[in-house]
Amino acid sequence: YEGTLWQYRWFVPFDIHGIQGLLGGKEVFENQLDYFFEKELFNIGNQPDIQVPYLYAYTNSPWKTQKVVNTLLNEETNNWYGTHKKWDKPLTRKIFADDPKGYIKEMDDDAGTMSAWYVWSAMGFYPVHPGDTKMVITTPQFDRINIQFPETQLEIKVTKTSAKAIYIQQVKINGEEWNSCFIDFNQLAKGGKISIELGEKPNHNWGLN
Repeated sequence: YEGTLWQYRWFVPFDIHGIQGLLGGKEVFENQLDYFFEKELFNIGNQPDIQVPYLYAYTNSPWKTQKVVNTLLNEETNNWYGTHKKWDKPLTRKIFADDPKGYIKEMDDDAGTMSAWYVWSAMGFYPVHPGDTKMVITTPQFDRINIQFPETQLEIKVTKTSAKAIYIQQVKINGEEWNSCFIDFNQLAKGGKISIELGEKPNHNWGLN
């Protein structure tokens, strides 16, 4: 009723590896994600599949999450779906706009869900499975982010080679290299400094650990 079979097929956020097994493995899973986005089957307007851009973190190409999320945040996209049905023609525009009508039509914010999606994504993190403390790392939209916790502060500093640099090349936490595209929220809550280096081309080796 509020999504297609393609959109709901991914909606087992607590067992991504189980989905991969049912589909035929990690490579098939990635190929089907590619198809999902290439055919414009994704619906940012409702909740059942909003975690899907981050599922590339569970493949051998986590850089694709960085590309897809950057597109959703910053570029015009073709949007075919509202809350209940596919439209006859796509709505082509930036999904999030600095405007009183800041969402695409019918976008279901449900207690701030889409606002939270934007804020998490703009900071460069996302909780694929709510209730689990594991977060996916993606490209922040700011050069510097400060997050104040009750007893500590986290500083995130981003450096990039150009305005087109959207791909993570290197991440360091308190000076030590971090080669996983996942991080635990409890690690973030300890505070400290995270430095992220961006480049124009994907680093196919980063995030695989």
